[in-house]
Amino acid sequence: MLITTSRRVCLLLFLLAGPVRGALATPDDALVAWAQQSLAGRDAAARIEQGALHVGVRAPDAEAVQLLGAVQLQLAHLEGTPLWVGSVALERPDEAVVGCRFAITRDGSMSLGPAAPAVRGPHAPLPPALADPIQGSVSVYEIGAERLGAPRVVRVYLPPRTEPGEIGQVVFMPDGAAIEQYARVLEPLVLAGTVPPTAIISVAHAPSDPTNPNPAADHRAAEYLIGIHEHVPGMDAERFERHWQFFTRDLVEWARAELGLAVPPARRIVFGFSNGGAFAATVAARAPDQFGAAIALSLGYPGVADHFQPLDRATPQRLCFGAGTYERGFLDATRAVADSARTPGREVRFVERVGGHDQVIWQEQFAAALVWLAETPHDPPS
Repeated sequence: MLITTSRRVCLLLFLLAGPVRGALATPDDALVAWAQQSLAGRDAAARIEQGALHVGVRAPDAEAVQLLGAVQLQLAHLEGTPLWVGSVALERPDEAVVGCRFAITRDGSMSLGPAAPAVRGPHAPLPPALADPIQGSVSVYEIGAERLGAPRVVRVYLPPRTEPGEIGQVVFMPDGAAIEQYARVLEPLVLAGTVPPTAIISVAHAPSDPTNPNPAADHRAAEYLIGIHEHVPGMDAERFERHWQFFTRDLVEWARAELGLAVPPARRIVFGFSNGGAFAATVAARAPDQFGAAIALSLGYPGVADHFQPLDRATPQRLCFGAGTYERGFLDATRAVADSARTPGREVRFVERVGGHDQVIWQEQFAAALVWLAETPHDPPS
């Protein structure tokens, strides 16, 4: 994946969100010794020690190496070696969980490089069990999307040894390519009986060219962020509504008719992260009769806050919001949207984790939210 100097809407929001940034510094002898030992036979390593995150990367012929995510750091080159190292102080390091992905610059072009296993402070929550590999199935479909002007790829996860008629709830999510990461944390919960048999239906976002410097060409943002066209000149003003209708109506009906996944609205959960989290919150706000629950993580776009209205219903809509300490702008925006959702007819939970804007935290918050939602079984809303 090539990273260019262009910045799409979601990246602009992230860079303004106040991630932890570390300055380039001369590494001390202890860091150098750790890196030399840890990078023997591997391309990336990380650890949390003495209040700081320490990272190392093996990157021959690199011109620069950068730690990406909510903890950002330019690494220093160890002269005469292919090794790059760096350290950055962390807030509440003992509770932290940090995913570590690096970007490497060669010949003037930056591209994604290796990832180190996520690092975890000694008092961080225990990680959820992961299915490795998953025993259930992930099927890929291409369904007609007349509203969107072109077919859209849809992926469907079913737990092992479970027929569609046995499914107790369905998670609908945008950013469909990430489905297996979330199936990995869902499956152990289903097999343990912690949550009911659960399917995931994920839909791919609109094709977007990351090399296009024009923010109006970010079709993913146009589909996920209600009203974003008012802030980005030239962005398709109708794309959000077309995608909204497809997701909340066509996709739900397709799942019922083609897959036999006909769960009642109270058993439909909409889930998303980052811009997809903003979309999940919007779905919950505008379609409470279609989706009985939502999991919305790391929203960088607070525009959805004005769309929550009081509900007159016996069974509340249940909403779980979450964000990380190291993604300050996303944290503030997510908390503001959660507060706006605290209306009659809704039960709202907000969770701050000591982490950043990455899949590691989102996986863990997704699993925890599913457990919370399972604690109080719901009847269909009256």
